[in-house]
Amino acid sequence: MANLSDKIVNSVIVTAVARMSMVIALPVIYAVVQLYSSQQATALNSMKQDLTNQIQAAQTVASSAQSSASDASTATVALSTRLTAVETKQAEAATSNKEFSRQRSTGWIACRIRLSG
Repeated sequence: MANLSDKIVNSVIVTAVARMSMVIALPVIYAVVQLYSSQQATALNSMKQDLTNQIQAAQTVASSAQSSASDASTATVALSTRLTAVETKQAEAATSNKEFSRQRSTGWIACRIRLSG
């Protein structure tokens, strides 16, 4: 009989331990899930901040590039205006030189004709 009473006592103790472990298991599982969720939320927030920083950096670069393009466009217009003025002066100088050469050669011929005549 002692053997039977030992079995009953062991059975009761094992049953009590099993029930206690089941009661404690749910809060432990809940705590583990909460800790994991918190860790994941922190990681996601870190990724979000990194992406936000990268987007801001890209916007800064794009803004700088746009500003540089605008400056280049303004400089191109100014250069084009100067180039047009230089080309106009060159054309006027060429025309004036041709006219001067024509008049000089005509005058030289007329002068020679007068002198020889």
